[in-house]
Amino acid sequence: MSRFHRRNTQCGLRLGGPRPGGPRLGGSVRRQRGAVLIVSLVMLVALTLIGLTSMNQSTMEERMSANMQRSVQAFQTAESSLKAAFADAETWDIAGMAPKSATVDKAKANDNEPTEAVTFEYGSEFQAWTPPPADSLWSPLNFQSAHFKLTGNSPDFDQLAVRVAAGAYQVVPK
Repeated sequence: MSRFHRRNTQCGLRLGGPRPGGPRLGGSVRRQRGAVLIVSLVMLVALTLIGLTSMNQSTMEERMSANMQRSVQAFQTAESSLKAAFADAETWDIAGMAPKSATVDKAKANDNEPTEAVTFEYGSEFQAWTPPPADSLWSPLNFQSAHFKLTGNSPDFDQLAVRVAAGAYQVVPK
């Protein structure tokens, strides 16, 4: 017998298991038989609640990003209507211009996507006569500025309407 083994047996310790006459574990194990099931069910319910919460949050984030994308598209459509108003010769008529509608194709990201028509409205309204700006080279004796209010709409763009306005002037002879 080794020296270590002898020393442990002399102290009353045995290697490899409980001491004879020590506490029995059988009774406490019998009393805890359903505890593991209950603890695991509680953990399963907690994990299910965490999963449902994260699903709801990701669905909400998806809706928010879709709404943001639609609002940006509606704003860009309204801005395009202002660009069309600046390009139209009737915009600068002092008698005013009735609102017009125009339809253009959306720009496509690649050739595989179908083009989609976008309709928008634009108009102009004469505001007032003023002398030309002071820092311009136009003589206030011979020229005057006609001020216009230009408006652009993107009506009913996925149930989102955007209206933008811009001011512009045109220097004309008196």
